[in-house]
This record gives sequence, C-alpha cells and structure tokens, in this order.
Amino acid sequence: MDTVQQSIEMLQKNLEQLRNEITELEKFQFSKEDDIRNFHDRLKNANALFRGLNPLLKKEDSTELLNRFNTASSRVQAFREEMNVQKQKFIDQKKAVYKARIEEAEKMIDEHYQECLNILRQTSEWLKAGKVDLDYARKIVNDFSEESSAVRLGINDMDELWNMWKQVREKSNDGKKNIREVNFNLCKTEVASIEDTASNGDPYEAITAIMDLQKRLRTFDMGHDFSEEIKKMLNKIWDDANEKIKLKKVHLREERKRQQEEFKLKKQEWINKTKSALERFTQLVAKNSSIILQAEEQVEQLKEEKNSARSGAYNQRIDSWIEEKEKKISDIKKTNEELQAKIDKMINELKKAGDKESDKDTAKIVSTESENRSAEN
Repeated sequence: MDTVQQSIEMLQKNLEQLRNEITELEKFQFSKEDDIRNFHDRLKNANALFRGLNPLLKKEDSTELLNRFNTASSRVQAFREEMNVQKQKFIDQKKAVYKARIEEAEKMIDEHYQECLNILRQTSEWLKAGKVDLDYARKIVNDFSEESSAVRLGINDMDELWNMWKQVREKSNDGKKNIREVNFNLCKTEVASIEDTASNGDPYEAITAIMDLQKRLRTFDMGHDFSEEIKKMLNKIWDDANEKIKLKKVHLREERKRQQEEFKLKKQEWINKTKSALERFTQLVAKNSSIILQAEEQVEQLKEEKNSARSGAYNQRIDSWIEEKEKKISDIKKTNEELQAKIDKMINELKKAGDKESDKDTAKIVSTESENRSAEN
C-alpha cells in the first residue's frame, strides 16, 4: 500500500512538473536566435517527461497536455519564420547597398574612370570582408542597422553580387580601352599639328612643342603601346626638325656669305666711284687754282698798265677789266671752296671705309690738295 501510494504521489509530482514545463514553453519569450536553442532544450525535457508519463495518464489528461505541448512547440516555428523574415530584410538591405555601390561605379566608367576603379576596389574589399560602410549604407537605406551590416549573405547572393561586380569590371576595361583610344587620337592630333609646324613652319617652334608634349605624355592615359607609338612619331619629327634646322643654318651661312660678298662688292664699287669723283674734283680744284693764279697775275699786270696809262678812258677800261678778273677769281675760289668741302667729306668717308688702297690714294690726293691750297695762298 505504501508503495502504491508512493507511486501515485510520484506520478502526481511528475505530472505537475510536466505541466510547469509546458507552461514555461507557453510563456517563453523569443528575442534572439540563441533563444531557439534554449527553447529546444526545454522542449526536449518536456517531451521526455511526457513520453514517460503518457502511458499512465488518463486519456483526457494526455490529450490536454499533448495539445498544449504541440501548441507550445509551434511557437518556435513562428519565431523562426519571423526571424527569417527579419534576416531576409537585413540581407536585402545589405545587397541593396552593394548593388548601389557597383551601379555607382558603372555610371563613372566614361567620365570618371579612375574613380570608377577606386569604387570597384572598395566594393571588392567590402564583399571579401562581408561588411559595408555604415555612413554610406544609411544614405542608400534609411533604416540600415548594424544588424544589417553583420548579416551573412548566402552563397547564391554572394555569387549574384560578384557576377554583377565582374560585369562592371569587364565593362570598365572596355571603357578604359575606349578612353585610351580617345586619348591616343587626341595626342595624335597634337602630334600632327607639330609635324605640320616642323614641315611647313618654324622647326625651332616644333622642337619646343615636342619637348612640351613629352612632358605631358603622362597625363594622357593611353597605355604602353599607344604611348610608345606616340614617342616614335615624336622622335621622327624631332629628327626631321633637326635636319631642317641644320639645312637652315647652312642656308643662313651661305646667305650671310653672299650678303658679305655683295656688300664688299658694293663697297668697292662705292670706293672706286668715290675715288674717281675725288680725283676728278681734286683735278678740277688744281685746274681752278691754276686759273686763279693766272687771273691774279693778269690783275697785277693790269694794275701796272693802269699806272702808266695816260688816257682816263683807258684807265676806266682797265678798272673794268680788273673788276671782271677779280669777280672771276672770287667765283672760282667760291667754287673751289665748295669742291674742297666735298673733297674733305669724301676723304673722311674713305677713311671710315677702312680701305688700305684707298688710304694710299687718299694720301696722294691730300698731298695734291695741299699743294693747290698753297698755290692759291
């Protein structure tokens, strides 16, 4: 009897424990994913109690506890579904941030290629680390949280994002190729202008333009092959311009020599012409000086003849002759003075010309001139 009573009491105690366990399951508060594991531990305990007690329970008690147990068990599924919905929201938000950043890079391919590469590089680092920049993310998704940043994306989601990233990267490579071709063509246009200057304009200006472009070649993003092609073109133009400069120098030397020879010839012609005029003027001065001497002698003779003349009328005629002779002497002297001024000027010009032969001839002329002046005096 005691044993039966003990068994009944034990049954009641276990039944009460089972009821308490089920009640705890019904009241269990879910807030995080770890709660599911704790709930399952409690669920296992309650299930073990139920299986041990069920054969001993009344049918109505068994049915009640089973219903309550099943209802409590279903709560974890509801929470799991709620957690999945929340997680999917975080996943969608995180994917939206990744996609927005990749699309941003795609828009910059044509006009801001380097910035496009920087964004792709940054996005690649984000994908590898499974994180995003919170400040940037909140510009894309207003309610983006740390939970959204920390959520792990599945393989399919990661494959989708990496494929999108690769497509933009490949597109950027095509864009880079296009940019390099555009830069190459722009550079070629400038080279063509320099080539025209070297061929048809000033080769020195072409050399200066080549050196300026060589300094700026690094600013043209066109790759090694295009850059080397431009360098070859510039080297050829450089050689052509230098060859033209050499020919120009030879031509300048020849032209200078021709001008010097022409100047010497014209100078000699002028010297010869001046010497001829100088000699002619000197001879004229000498001839005039001789005429003056002869006229002065005639005046003296007329004066002597006047002193011995007996007729007043004859004296008047002599005075008229004397006046006529003196007038002639004055006119010739004036002419000689004018000629002498020209002679002096010619002598000075010949001295400035620095012609040695002219100096010798000039010395002879000066000597003759001095004799003429002495004769006049």
